[in-house]
Amino acid sequence: NLETNGVAVGDTLPIGTIVYVEGDEKDLRTGYEKIDVFPPKQLLINNDFQVWQRGESFDYSNSVLSKNTYFPDMWMIINGSKNFVISKAEGGGCHLELKVANSYLDLRQVVYEYKAGDTITMSVKIFNYSEEFVMKRRIGNDGNNNEDVVVLNGEHIYDFTYTLKEIDFRSDGGFYVCPLFGYSSKVFNIVIEYIDLFEGDIVYPHIKEDYAIALIECQMVAREIEINQSGYVAGSTPVKGTINFCVEMDAIPSFVITSVGTRQNVASVGIEVNNKRLIYTITTSTAGYFTLDGYKLILSCEPL
Repeated sequence: NLETNGVAVGDTLPIGTIVYVEGDEKDLRTGYEKIDVFPPKQLLINNDFQVWQRGESFDYSNSVLSKNTYFPDMWMIINGSKNFVISKAEGGGCHLELKVANSYLDLRQVVYEYKAGDTITMSVKIFNYSEEFVMKRRIGNDGNNNEDVVVLNGEHIYDFTYTLKEIDFRSDGGFYVCPLFGYSSKVFNIVIEYIDLFEGDIVYPHIKEDYAIALIECQMVAREIEINQSGYVAGSTPVKGTINFCVEMDAIPSFVITSVGTRQNVASVGIEVNNKRLIYTITTSTAGYFTLDGYKLILSCEPL
């Protein structure tokens, strides 16, 4: 019985705990109920904002985004957003500041593998260091379903359940999850501690994902690569190298060079990439010793 399992009515058990009960549901004692004790599937990637491969702080206090841009992995801020600072919060989460009132800001992620008629529930935990303000939230692409969310001072959880419609899907089959977007009449300073997304209409307790798992999930769609190479060439033959990925990417990525690094006797660097590996070719200026340090790229097949 329950007592011999070391628990009693009113005890708080860790998520995922399984307590064996003999007999049918009708045999449960007063004060107990039958529930699904297995953690549900988390539909978002990097929902705790643990992975920031592009950097951990970005200042757009006096500028406007000219294109959709990823900051924490998997989370984009939309073209037209302006006057904001986004960074990795010291204690975990996403730190967002809006520096100028009535500026637009739009944070979102694209989710796949669901269809019209599926019910989705979003749960967002925010610590607001400023006074309360109002913005919008939405699941899906239908702008007619924007809903006001009043972000109160202090720490609060905001839940939202929605049933997807055909109009909510992008041409590639994905739909947007927009926990916070629009124009705020006030400046604000917040930390989004997590954003959970589950299938169905139940809000489950938050389970923080292990960083190693979060990183692997992110690296399937985006990863930072750094090339460091030195050596000696006797002639004009280029030097080739291969970086194999620990996990395959979901598709052949595009890439952006974020740093050309420091170099000695390097004329050019060529890059070839597929979903399994990156091949680089270093061409030297002359025969002799060469170095290439800190040449960095971001590979990405994240949706825009």
